[in-house]
Amino acid sequence: MWRRNPMPYIAAGLIAAAFAAAGWMVFIASSRQLTPLEDVLFQILILAAGISGSFIVGRISASSAARDVIRPHARSAFRRVFSLYKSLYNLSDRIETMRRDNPDPRLDVIRATLDAQITTGQDALEDWRDIIKDDVDEILERDGSIDWSSYGQGNAGQATNDREGRNENHDSGQTDSRQGGADPER
Repeated sequence: MWRRNPMPYIAAGLIAAAFAAAGWMVFIASSRQLTPLEDVLFQILILAAGISGSFIVGRISASSAARDVIRPHARSAFRRVFSLYKSLYNLSDRIETMRRDNPDPRLDVIRATLDAQITTGQDALEDWRDIIKDDVDEILERDGSIDWSSYGQGNAGQATNDREGRNENHDSGQTDSRQGGADPER
């Protein structure tokens, strides 16, 4: 536990230090009269340790409570975004089939626009992974309908571009000629 999150131990240490300082102050005050400077210094020490420890404990409990509150909502929101992403992915496959059968340049523009939307969808899925990583991995593993070999490795858009082995320019819908360029089916 210490290696994962040392904050609870630090908070406990600060709060214990505040109690120890208060006890020490009582012990000294019982044997002699404290000077005004000692009194102020003890109170500042106790106040600083107590506030610091309380802040850390509050921060830990607030983040834990936030995770517990957001998790059920985040799972359902991720499933909705994932469903939309899969729909875009499937539409992209259908357009690619149509492009092979009908080399209409308008389909290239539609495909490029769709690829940009798929990339945005992958980014949204990755954002949810930052919040609920274990849940996202579980949902993706359970789904199995899309090849996720490049997912989460900084290769947004990889799944759509690699299917045909082309690198498409999303601004113009044109195939990049540096990547083996011309589409042999056109």
